[in-house]
Amino acid sequence: MANITINMETINLKRLTKVSLFKFISRKKSFYYNQQHMRLILFNLLLISSLFLAGQKYDSTKTNLTEKSTSQFKDKEDGAVDISDFLGTKTGFLPVPSLITNPATGYGGALGIVFFHSSFAESKGYPSITAIIGAGTQNKTWATGIFHMQSFWKKKIRYSGSLLYSNFNSRFYGFGYTDYFQKNEVMLNLRGWFMTQKAVMKISESNFYSGFKYVLFNGNSSFSPVPKIIERFTNKNFTISELQLITTFDSRNNFFSPSKGFLAQAAVRYSDSWLGASKDYIGLNSYGIGFVQINKKHQIGLKAAYNRVGKDAPFFSQPFVDNRGVAIMRYQDEQMFEAELETQINFYKRWSLVGFIGTGDAFGTNSTFYEDDFSISGGTGFRYLLARKFGMKAGVDFAWDEQFAFQITVGSAWLRN
Repeated sequence: MANITINMETINLKRLTKVSLFKFISRKKSFYYNQQHMRLILFNLLLISSLFLAGQKYDSTKTNLTEKSTSQFKDKEDGAVDISDFLGTKTGFLPVPSLITNPATGYGGALGIVFFHSSFAESKGYPSITAIIGAGTQNKTWATGIFHMQSFWKKKIRYSGSLLYSNFNSRFYGFGYTDYFQKNEVMLNLRGWFMTQKAVMKISESNFYSGFKYVLFNGNSSFSPVPKIIERFTNKNFTISELQLITTFDSRNNFFSPSKGFLAQAAVRYSDSWLGASKDYIGLNSYGIGFVQINKKHQIGLKAAYNRVGKDAPFFSQPFVDNRGVAIMRYQDEQMFEAELETQINFYKRWSLVGFIGTGDAFGTNSTFYEDDFSISGGTGFRYLLARKFGMKAGVDFAWDEQFAFQITVGSAWLRN
């Protein structure tokens, strides 16, 4: 949960989150790929806000950690600010404020009322939490909803679910980068209800998980102004009712801020009228993320993703490039490929410097791969080891593509589960 770019995955319903709240609420291909971002944002909010809650009483009898410090917010190993013991013992309600910094939506804020069903130490990497969330931004984007995640059966089954209502506003770039939308500013509004239900099970004692996800979105789309090229899409009610078959491989050494290991996932998407959907289509979402520890102070990471959807899918469910610094839905079409390389170097005690560069393209409707625009983005940032016992880092990324953006990041910028 950890990425507040908050380049909101628009209700693409390949993304409404790799965590932050609006990344979740409306970013990656909007609501839907953003369910993962919801998780990212929740973690993001939880960790940042916890720095301001040092006055809460510490109960050492609740901890399962072998290491104990005399203060919840100071590590006895190096005397630095650290929230390991707070996260390791905290249960109950926690108010979580957050900042939204997405250039597409303007500045804004979010507030989550989060209930910890168990501590991070007890959860062993997959927190059990329920959250009620509300958020709003300068361009009148807003969202509210509830989210829950939990593991069962000795951590072998992972479940997550969400129910949201969102009013999302963003610039629309058209299908296949048509010249009209490059030269004229058209605003898109997507509003409606969004629900997800996901459950995966660990396969034996391997690193593989398999399961299902259900995505439901019922809402309305409109544009301002309304060019003739998209008249048939405005003021239209859509229903997305989609089943996904998911297979995941996860060998990361740390759920929050991995330094080595690999995470890969493939999800086959299926939508049909018998499920209540407005359109029949199939699609594929896939990604791979790898981390390599060069030495104690240096690590590198690589993310690559390929997504595609059938021609009959609603326009807002088409995939788009979602690298840091890239505007939401800027590069969007029936198919999308993206990659991002990151290097992280520890330069002083708990502090690390981050550098990253990414590229990507969307194609299929009016263009072929690399025929038109090709996204190139990059930037720099820093990380602080915020919770040593959990290997969790937090910091800020500053990114550039066609515009400048920054995002608060807790855990990996590519946090997935």
